[in-house]
Amino acid sequence: MKAPRHHFAPGTLQQMPTRTQRLRVTLGVALWFCAIAIGVVVSIMWRGAL
Repeated sequence: MKAPRHHFAPGTLQQMPTRTQRLRVTLGVALWFCAIAIGVVVSIMWRGAL
């Protein structure tokens, strides 16, 4: 399934994939950092509570 090209201008068609990939990568990295930070905070809180 290829998206119809007539919806995109010739200049934006080449730039769109890299932008979406960068956005996905940055979002993924941010989510990983948040998950690790939350895990560290929870473990520290558990150690302090116990």
